[in-house]
Amino acid sequence: MARNNTLRKATDSSGNFVPQGTWLASPGITSTHPRAAARLTEQDRAALVERVMAADGDIFQIPDVLHPLEPSLYPPIPEPQHRDDQPPEASAELLLSANPVEQLFVETSEGKYLPTSGKYKGLPVRVEPPFPAAAKLAYKRFWKNTFTIRIANEHNFTRTVQTQEGMSEVDTTTLSSKLGLTGGPATLKLSAELSKTTAHTVTITENRQVTETYNFSIDEGKVAIYTLWQLVEVFALVNENNNPIDWSGKVVLKLPMTGDMKINAKFPPDRHTNHAGRYATSLHSFDA
Repeated sequence: MARNNTLRKATDSSGNFVPQGTWLASPGITSTHPRAAARLTEQDRAALVERVMAADGDIFQIPDVLHPLEPSLYPPIPEPQHRDDQPPEASAELLLSANPVEQLFVETSEGKYLPTSGKYKGLPVRVEPPFPAAAKLAYKRFWKNTFTIRIANEHNFTRTVQTQEGMSEVDTTTLSSKLGLTGGPATLKLSAELSKTTAHTVTITENRQVTETYNFSIDEGKVAIYTLWQLVEVFALVNENNNPIDWSGKVVLKLPMTGDMKINAKFPPDRHTNHAGRYATSLHSFDA
């Protein structure tokens, strides 16, 4: 389906006009949250603000190069085809990268994380059975449906929606430990490691609740389906076939005098998610 890049005149929670990047798709309009345009330089953004406010009407075309949602980096947003359609809970997942990791750490029965090879505190270490070779970090994205409503007979639409942003403390701690990251601040170290390994800019933040208000108008005689989508990033440690690593066995430490010491350990196939601060609002109108 052909798409055109636009800016929509929208209002923020204070009633001030702001340019809102949109992804225009017949028969509806998919518009991104204003923060989605944050990747633009301040100079570019200021120029767009001036141009969109001076334009006639509510929709203003912008060049492709300034499109806030690059198709190669974001999965397609599901689009309803009928007024009775119910948007899915999530979009399809898009795999951005699956790059090798040099070393991984397994969790012992004592709650410590030990390397799968090399040395630990000067002692040679190995695992039984062997840990999967060619381990990789898979990086995926998908859009999560955080709020959907079917609107009829409501010309001016305003909704306040609460969402969760960031990565949970459990996921931050577990993923950091699997990658062998120690010390703090944990989110900064994890962001740097994930950005380096995935070859994409990744920003991990502590989990927090965010409240935003969305305002727009609906033409009379129309039924609209409104959905707020939030971008979710997924990180998983996978084998050479891109399947999640599911390993359990023993860590073997070679002691100088008493021989091998074996410790029970595991590496479960976890998916670690980060709810990014990037949103897309989709508004599709149909005849009543």
